[in-house]
Amino acid sequence: MVKIKEINAREILNAKGLPTIEATVTLSDGKIGVASCPKGEKIANYEASELKDSDEKRFEGDGMLKAIDNIANIIKPALVGKDAENQQDIDKTMINLDGTQNKSRIGANAMLTVSIAVAKASAESSVLPLFLYLRQFIKKEHESLKIPVPIFNLISGGKKQNNFGDFHEFLVVPASSKPYTESIRIGTEISKSLRRILESKNLKMNDGSEEGFTPSFTTNKEAFYFIKQAVEEA
Repeated sequence: MVKIKEINAREILNAKGLPTIEATVTLSDGKIGVASCPKGEKIANYEASELKDSDEKRFEGDGMLKAIDNIANIIKPALVGKDAENQQDIDKTMINLDGTQNKSRIGANAMLTVSIAVAKASAESSVLPLFLYLRQFIKKEHESLKIPVPIFNLISGGKKQNNFGDFHEFLVVPASSKPYTESIRIGTEISKSLRRILESKNLKMNDGSEEGFTPSFTTNKEAFYFIKQAVEEA
């Protein structure tokens, strides 16, 4: 049994310059897992809660020192000495420690970062790539391995964009039977086609490089119409 020996965490900045957490988990056999917590600029009502410092003197209140303190003083004492390969027990322990519906006491950012770091350290200890190590927990060993189908966010709407429609994202998913490289080509060409169509209509939008285009539509149907047109033209 490989046990958790040490857990450390620090505040880092993500690619957008926003504070988040990086955790390092060290196991009894010396293997190490390092993980950082993904984050969005806005959190929806039903998402798990990201714990922030709310200290306007640091990062306009977005600092992560409270969550890091929770890792050091709440999560670490409870997890050190536990079997690192029992991922369900690791996660359940943190969920029980938090005790809230939306992970607001300890912070989902603190819990998720440690959870990922434990999994990565255990994969190192098992001498397996992370995707193969995690496979044991989903009980689908009989299924053949394949690269996931890419998903393309073409149009962003909903409250996040202060925009039209009921949906945050309007997606295109190439057929799963297509080779991965072909799926990438399909999605890219549809996106470029949609850009040309929107520009020809003088519709306001961002660059579409990360969150999809944000045209000033009024209905969901209008978004689907333009995506359909882009698919046909591509």
